Amino acid sequence: MTMITSWLRIHYTLGGRAAFLPMYEKYPDPQALCRALENRAEERGIMRLIAPERFFAYDEAQARATEQLCRENGWRIVPFTSEYYPALLKKIKDPPAVLFAYGDLAILKNPRMAAVVGTRTAARRSADAAVLLGEALSLAGVAVVSGGANGIDSAASYGAALAESAGSVTVQGRGFDPAHDAEAPAPNAVYVTELFPGLSGRAFNFPNRNRLISGMSAGTAVLEAGGKSGSLITARDAMKQGRPVFVPASALLQSPGCAALAASGAKEIVRPQDCIGALFPELPASEASLTPLDEAPVGRYEQSFYGLPVRAAKGPAADDPVAEKPAENLPAEPPRSPAVGTARTAVAALPGDLSRDARVVAEAVRNGPLYVDQLIETLGLSAAEVQIAVTELELEGLILVAPGGKIVWNNIF
Repeated sequence: MTMITSWLRIHYTLGGRAAFLPMYEKYPDPQALCRALENRAEERGIMRLIAPERFFAYDEAQARATEQLCRENGWRIVPFTSEYYPALLKKIKDPPAVLFAYGDLAILKNPRMAAVVGTRTAARRSADAAVLLGEALSLAGVAVVSGGANGIDSAASYGAALAESAGSVTVQGRGFDPAHDAEAPAPNAVYVTELFPGLSGRAFNFPNRNRLISGMSAGTAVLEAGGKSGSLITARDAMKQGRPVFVPASALLQSPGCAALAASGAKEIVRPQDCIGALFPELPASEASLTPLDEAPVGRYEQSFYGLPVRAAKGPAADDPVAEKPAENLPAEPPRSPAVGTARTAVAALPGDLSRDARVVAEAVRNGPLYVDQLIETLGLSAAEVQIAVTELELEGLILVAPGGKIVWNNIF
């Protein structure tokens, strides 16, 4: 059995489980650890913390097949002892025994990493703040870690790409698949997962994945979150791991989830340097790191998807990222939502058990794509009410969250 096949069998049996570290400390040689699992050398003690039959459910031939599949598709297998295994991730209580990686592996050797996460349905101002924070972190030499979803996560990764410096790490909640992960990855970026190739992104994989986002990061910034956002799970994981959590201090960037985190001890930051200085005080400041988050350049996140020109203006009048003159390949600006006075009228042909707020939001987005902050402004609903309504409609399949964070009516209805 080769070293890599041994690590794959260990990962299948113990990876991500609290029993892995104690077993590895007792058997630091992976082949010796495999022999112990095969012989059930410890029927009492540590061995009782696992299900030994898992070791036999994934045999050496299957491990070799996994290794071959990874080799054919350019995916790297990064065991716990690899120089590319993130140093901070080794310190959590339940690290994976193996990571699967795709892209620029050198980024994983960076001892300075920080996570930037938040809602997929981000307000435009929050998304632009995430671009600024990602750019400032990368310029300072800090790799940006996220889950890669639309909204805050991808905005921060886009900011890191703009900096062309320390790069970004995207932690996926699914295994690699040749249909999606066989092309050349984005430059200065690496994608990682603890899930074996071919495993789909089931709902329960994502909360478990979030401990890796916080685990490889010195700290986690949450720039916008609803009351039940998945990014709150990442923040709680960070706190359990003894890592600081950061939220925006500006009233212009408030959200229910960030307010709850601030009340639980998260540090409020005004500018990126507040985060960078707290985590890595030895790093110098830059123009980007000293720019307040609520004064981030407008429209850069949407530009990343639609090629819109960036405007330098700031303030409430500049909060709309759509350029004065849309690019030629873009459709005209969609019609705005109905006035507040008519927003709570019933919508025909919707499921009868939808909440009132979900019906209001459905009516609004049927008239054209809208951002969350536009829905809040025009419908007279709170941020929490809109977030809950959007989640309800998305679960029903009635809406989609488009690149850039717009809420779009699903045209099959």
